Amino acid sequence: MKTNTSIVSLEIIPLENGLHIAVKCKVVRYNALMLIDTGASQSVFDMGHKAFAKLNLTRISEPVKSSGINSEIHDLFTGNIDSFRIGEIRIRNMQALFMPFNHINSMYKALKLEPLAGILGGDFLEFYEAEISYRNSEIHLKLNKD
Repeated sequence: MKTNTSIVSLEIIPLENGLHIAVKCKVVRYNALMLIDTGASQSVFDMGHKAFAKLNLTRISEPVKSSGINSEIHDLFTGNIDSFRIGEIRIRNMQALFMPFNHINSMYKALKLEPLAGILGGDFLEFYEAEISYRNSEIHLKLNKD
């Protein structure tokens, strides 16, 4: 029987003072790691990640208001991702936000962790009706939403 939910394993990333949760995904033709951030209002991708090297990005001229820890985000760009896949969810021609992830990926590099390709925020998590299970180390995402 076909289910209407994609179940994706979580990557639990131990940090010095806590942890991050992330998921493996496929961006264009590259395997990538996406941080899950329920406190981030919007998803954003690392413009420096190899998967986005050939994208034509357009700078957003005004700082974007954020409901997260930072009240404004500078150095923000838009662009289209040809193909994004997480579990059984496939999105083509995905309009996305981009910014440099130097600050977070330098911390990941110092901890000998895989760099992040981006952050899945509340926009993505709400749209796919995400349910996160720490007990089972998985995230459930509704299919047939796009």
